[in-house]
Amino acid sequence: MLKITDLYKQNEANSIFIVDFSPPKSVDTNFLDDAKKINADYISVSYNPSKSVKIFSMIIAQEIKEKSNKNVIFSLATRDMNKLSTQSILKGAQLLGLNNIIVFKGDDLNKKDISKQVDDYTPTSLIKDISKMNKGKDLNNDNIFPYTDFCVGAAVNISSISNYEIKLTKRKIDAGAHYLISQPSNKPDDFLKFHSKYIKEYEKEINTPVFHGILMVNQYSVHYDNISKSLTENYTPKDSDGTKKTLNIIESFLKKGINSFYLIPPIYKNGKRDYKLANLVIKKIKNN
Repeated sequence: MLKITDLYKQNEANSIFIVDFSPPKSVDTNFLDDAKKINADYISVSYNPSKSVKIFSMIIAQEIKEKSNKNVIFSLATRDMNKLSTQSILKGAQLLGLNNIIVFKGDDLNKKDISKQVDDYTPTSLIKDISKMNKGKDLNNDNIFPYTDFCVGAAVNISSISNYEIKLTKRKIDAGAHYLISQPSNKPDDFLKFHSKYIKEYEKEINTPVFHGILMVNQYSVHYDNISKSLTENYTPKDSDGTKKTLNIIESFLKKGINSFYLIPPIYKNGKRDYKLANLVIKKIKNN
């Protein structure tokens, strides 16, 4: 499968969209109907969003790839697995031809959660071990042949210019992250300030591709953080579905020379995602 970094290099002048996709809770192939209609460059299958039990992201990514011939990414949360199970899963992904992956920690579990948090890996240490697998060595230092060929994405918070976030981003890049997924922001200046401080700290630019999180919300969607709440302010009857505001946000990024996005479709109370609105936004941006 085409690595997302290769597509990025081939389309530097054009907008690139990854669309976040929720795996189903049950063994129901209706999700394929949604996936087949998504007109993004890549579909990124999330991992147990909201700590709910869903079909494993790798399995859904494989189904989408095989049944719809779409480019896919699957996600792994270091919170839930030990090192042995994680690398076994990665070897399975290699067998399936899935080479695009996003590594992140996942929301911390608390006393109300039935599951126990593992955290055998940190995202940075997992990225480093995937880099080793790409060079032919597993966690036991046993040889892997053929070598894995994963294209690894890391989650970063560019809305914060704290020294901690700057240094964490540098560690993830040094560990071998091939691309970065930023947490949602509605202001391109957030990244520009982050990047400026990064350059000041390390005397070099972030040359790793960054896909900027764009959260779509509207009057009917679930608002689960300050960003999603702020985006719902001052809606007009003509923009009840939120597409106009989303387009305005993306266009503000484009004016700053930023054209790679991780688009998060609206989420409703019943758990449904509005991929039609995501398609509408992508179509309007790509046709401009």
